Amino acid sequence: MGKIRYDAYKNLGMKKEKEDLGTSLLIQGEFEYYKDLKELAYNKKEFYEDLKQKLKNSENWKSKYVFIDIIYVENDFDEIMEYVRNNPTSIEEHAEKIKDQFYDEVIGIYKEHIKYEAEGSSNRKQYKGVCAIIKRYKKIAGKDNVKEIVSELKDKYAKRAAFIDELDKIK
Repeated sequence: MGKIRYDAYKNLGMKKEKEDLGTSLLIQGEFEYYKDLKELAYNKKEFYEDLKQKLKNSENWKSKYVFIDIIYVENDFDEIMEYVRNNPTSIEEHAEKIKDQFYDEVIGIYKEHIKYEAEGSSNRKQYKGVCAIIKRYKKIAGKDNVKEIVSELKDKYAKRAAFIDELDKIK
């Protein structure tokens, strides 16, 4: 229904109504309206900042995904990093995008994520899952950082033979 009304406003040249409806739909999780709304904006930077705040303050769970999509499209590295700081389990998803700007912090959060996952693991399937995270971490952090975290985990979980076995498979 919103799409039909939006298109009608667009075709009738009703800019204000189109903008209001588009913003409402965007905040409700409809990312497809972002580009069009941004083009309408007189001050694009102000539009972006206002929209970011609305999305952050929204109660709609879909807004979170639109927020992430928008900060990615805008290459807002500071905002992506802030999001990761507040949602450390999202590090795997966002590390590649922000590693150049925040390398040390990304490495630190990633290591803590690995330790957290290791602490919650108790069987071979979960150990393999932790090792899979470590392999993805290697692409961001390099061999030396991987050796360090593997060594830490081996020391801490020396009595977990299956975990040690899985850690030994990491190359």
